[in-house]
Amino acid sequence: MQLKKIIENQSTELAPTAQSAAKIAEVQGMIVVANRMPRDQDAAIENLMLSCDHPAFAGETTYQFPRGKATITGPSVNLAREAARCWGNIQYSVDVIRDDKNSRLIRAWAWDMQTNTRVSAEDEFVKTVFRKNQGDIPTNERELRELTNRRGAILERNCILKLIPRYVIDMALERAEKTLQKDAASSPEETILRLVQWFSAIQVSRKDLEKRLGHRMEEATPKEISKLRAILRSILDGNSSWAEYAPKPDPNPTASGDSTETAQTQVPEGQQTAVVDAAPQAQLTLDGLQPGEVSDPRQQQSEQPNNPSKAETYRLTKRQTKNLEDTAAKAGMTDDQFTELLGQQGFSDVEEIRRGQLAGVMEAVLNWAADHSK
Repeated sequence: MQLKKIIENQSTELAPTAQSAAKIAEVQGMIVVANRMPRDQDAAIENLMLSCDHPAFAGETTYQFPRGKATITGPSVNLAREAARCWGNIQYSVDVIRDDKNSRLIRAWAWDMQTNTRVSAEDEFVKTVFRKNQGDIPTNERELRELTNRRGAILERNCILKLIPRYVIDMALERAEKTLQKDAASSPEETILRLVQWFSAIQVSRKDLEKRLGHRMEEATPKEISKLRAILRSILDGNSSWAEYAPKPDPNPTASGDSTETAQTQVPEGQQTAVVDAAPQAQLTLDGLQPGEVSDPRQQQSEQPNNPSKAETYRLTKRQTKNLEDTAAKAGMTDDQFTELLGQQGFSDVEEIRRGQLAGVMEAVLNWAADHSK
């Protein structure tokens, strides 16, 4: 019996040592491979530019949110991850360092195996979400996972951007912007239709968009369409609300200034209905929505928000729920098909969807409609 206990104790003591040795060997192997197969910077940049030539990805490369009279914008976590993939020989991850009943500490890191440059950042947050009329309440398992992913993505992005040369990221942002404007110019009617449908899902009407632009949607330039896409992403990510972008009413309107507003608000009712009710024919370029973005580390703004995004914690309003169900019905989906689609998105019913997740579900409905209209 004593011999058996000694063997069990030795096995227990050797287990962590064996795991550590395996991890060290794995890291050493990656460093050796990185130095034997160094990155080709020109090829890496070319691959990143090719990714930015796709409208679906180009629409995910930036985030923005208003701060006072200025608009903060910068590269998103999607761009950072794609840049790391193209740059090569970079490892990154997010680890949970401490997890107790009330709080969680996470650490993100990025490691350039070729230059042996390692960057890390930490964030500690309480396990609560904000509920209207209830204040901060403890999270359930799914809400905690979403909160961890969102805050971890922010840290992860900041770490990766410190390893990739700034000029490479700037080139990617410029290329993505050109791609979006080119896509809008090639099929403006279709792009405008999709924008109107998506803004309608968050209770922003066509008339509201036209007031923002100062003219009819049909007259929007590719640059204006690109800006509306960025505003939509910011709202869907929970970084802002439409009220922050809507034009402020003039307290002292003059007779000379009435003509423009009158022209832009008098949209024929039949035309509005036709645009909103039309079945979507193509996929929206705002797919793969990631956790809410905050400030750009290159602009030396705060990296860690104090409160979780309201869009990630609030349930859908009755109007949002009705808009989603109406969109599914207009797309030709039966109740069973809609329930099956929700299941594919990880929801048993509409009540489980949060506002920050509405975009992903709405996109799935539009994609279903596009696939079944062919």
